[in-house]
Amino acid sequence: MVTKEYCKEICEDFEYVENGEASDIVVRGKEDVFVMLCTENASKATKRRIGMGSTLAKSIGAKFLVVAKRIGGEEMLDEVVYERYNAAVVTPETARQLLEGDEVYIRKLRSMFVVEIDGQLLRKRRLESGLSIGAVAETIGVSRKSVYEYERGYARVHVDIAIKLAELFGEDILRSVNLEELRGEELKVPPHTPMEARILSETDSVHVAKGKVSVGGFYEDEEFTAVVPHGGKEDLHWFADLSKLIKRKAIVVGFKDVPKELEESPVEVVDNLQEFFKVLKEESGVER
Repeated sequence: MVTKEYCKEICEDFEYVENGEASDIVVRGKEDVFVMLCTENASKATKRRIGMGSTLAKSIGAKFLVVAKRIGGEEMLDEVVYERYNAAVVTPETARQLLEGDEVYIRKLRSMFVVEIDGQLLRKRRLESGLSIGAVAETIGVSRKSVYEYERGYARVHVDIAIKLAELFGEDILRSVNLEELRGEELKVPPHTPMEARILSETDSVHVAKGKVSVGGFYEDEEFTAVVPHGGKEDLHWFADLSKLIKRKAIVVGFKDVPKELEESPVEVVDNLQEFFKVLKEESGVER
């Protein structure tokens, strides 16, 4: 079964923290931070649950993954990115690959397995090889019009065609799946407090529902993640651990007292919103 405990085994060689309702695991891979939601069948992951996880990922600058073995009645394949509610769905083995910094090239779109082609590089390699569009079309078994369309820009082609093109012109004409395009659908939840409302109104940020993070996003060019009072103080222990994973400004705002763990973490503690915006302005270089 693909449970949170199973996902912890996937992440055992990496630094991670367990989350809660918004996701199961937040983990720093070799190149990226990932927010993971683990389930045996991806079709059982509701739109709201995916929205919560993807919003948490957006607030901390992470990529979002649903880790599963099945999607509906279909057994999922390794090294393929599937989709649910615009979020990336992968097998446990593929999740391990992504944590290692490996690229995945195949994407399941509806009933087809496709790979993205760099059309400009394809055209350059074809001209360098002296092959005509017609010759390429005949070799890979498609129409001249199809090859012409491939060369006009980034195109997604059936995996069998991608393999033939890579054999002709090199694997670097293939583009890996861009997980930035599969961030899920942000869960729109009204702010719980006036403090959250003001941060949202004065920054380019998102509000996280039940994610142990309150708000995260950008102020000018400065990335930040913040937590304000409205949950339990146990969330601050988790936030301290999270701050060691994410490479962005982490701020606790407006708590009367904070746990000792925050003193040993990269978290900045401020008493009020005036100090909060002062910190962000100093970091971003905005004149006060």
